[in-house]
Amino acid sequence: MKGNVVDWDTAKFKLLNMSEVERPWEEVCSPINPGNVLIPDKRTFESLVDLCPKLRGTVSVTQSREVEQELSKTIKDNPSCYNDGLIF
Repeated sequence: MKGNVVDWDTAKFKLLNMSEVERPWEEVCSPINPGNVLIPDKRTFESLVDLCPKLRGTVSVTQSREVEQELSKTIKDNPSCYNDGLIF
């Protein structure tokens, strides 16, 4: 698997105080608890549309009051969304 930083098929690592474990791709690349994930850097909408499928997700869109409340809670619970006490 070739990543954007490392080619995981050819990269050599020296493991210290760790053990190497083989896992199926589906197990490694699926969220344990599916839900909203905040990307902790500023991005354009177009870059999110490109990024989300790579993370096996989609861009969240508020289509109901329930979804809006869920997204609001995710944002409020994440300190990286604050700048001097203001949510951005």
